[in-house]
Amino acid sequence: MQELDEFINKVKQLPPAPKVLPELLALLNRPNLDTSKVVKLISFDPGLSVAVLLAANSAFFATGSPTADIQEAVQRLGFSQIFQIVCAVTGGKSLAPPQKGYGIDRGELWKHSVTAAVAAQLIARKKGDDENTVFTATLLHDIGKIVLSEALSTNYDRVIEEVEKNQRSLQEAEKKLLGVEHAEIGGRLLSRWKFPSNVVAAVWFHHNPKAAAPSEKLAA
Repeated sequence: MQELDEFINKVKQLPPAPKVLPELLALLNRPNLDTSKVVKLISFDPGLSVAVLLAANSAFFATGSPTADIQEAVQRLGFSQIFQIVCAVTGGKSLAPPQKGYGIDRGELWKHSVTAAVAAQLIARKKGDDENTVFTATLLHDIGKIVLSEALSTNYDRVIEEVEKNQRSLQEAEKKLLGVEHAEIGGRLLSRWKFPSNVVAAVWFHHNPKAAAPSEKLAA
């Protein structure tokens, strides 16, 4: 744990902590959801407020006159839609930039993460699992790459050599070159950001779900 923290602390540009996301996820998992608390969380962030109002006033959701009221917007959209908007806004800020250490262009990691999250959500819906938790864990499963990208940017040729020439997995190459790998870094980062323990375990062990007990299913 100390080794992971030391590595994270050395990174010059960490992604901003998505403070609203774990708080909103905790609210949605409560049996008696307080709408006013959801509205309050969103209202504190101008970017989220704008995104929610734009969605509520879109042709698909609009019920008549436009609204500038967050409370009404939340009621129009519903909590699941609100949660996905929050994920999109907060996750996009972290996952959209290019990751030179992995040879990932701008937007590629974000597209991969969103595609995986939507697919996982559909599976969760079919199996009757918590869609919001599954969507969140999957959206953020590769966030550790943002932390490692800086260190790998000076070793990119060696990463390619390890993966292609020496037939190692990306995780094995990361571990050999840096002493850590992106899944465990991502899990530790989410732990520091106060995400629920099952989401942390799922991200930490998404390449080895059996080790995520009791959250093996979510990790898988």
